[in-house]
Amino acid sequence: MKSICVSVLLMLLLPCLIFGQAKPTAGQNVIQEIAALENAWAEAAIKHDVLWFERNIADGFVMTDEDGVMTDKAAILQWVKGKLNNYSSFFHENLKVKVYGDTAIATGIASIKGTFKGKDSTGKYPWTDTFVKVGGKWQCVASHNSKLPSK
Repeated sequence: MKSICVSVLLMLLLPCLIFGQAKPTAGQNVIQEIAALENAWAEAAIKHDVLWFERNIADGFVMTDEDGVMTDKAAILQWVKGKLNNYSSFFHENLKVKVYGDTAIATGIASIKGTFKGKDSTGKYPWTDTFVKVGGKWQCVASHNSKLPSK
């Protein structure tokens, strides 16, 4: 009798254990998707991938840099098309994503080696990006970055 109870209990619990752990939550999927977009952004900047920026930056996008200068999507596209940035390395440290429904906030520190507009831009840049789901697709609507002082 005891072995029958244990067998029945295992039969009821086993599917819960197997299926309950296999599926990531919707929030975890979004976190992975936004993190992948951030990493693709860095790669697109290195490769001057205009199409990536056209697809993943919202039309109303605004970026604020460490000097308080605000830049829109059209200017970003001009930079990429004109190859004003020449990065040999661009990767993210401490990448984190918080999801709030159809909005996601990504933060991290970009570690960059290279030049922008002919000037050395090597350094570490803490940043915050705001993504919104537009037409079923995540797009960046706002970005802010600052440069950490050199040591």
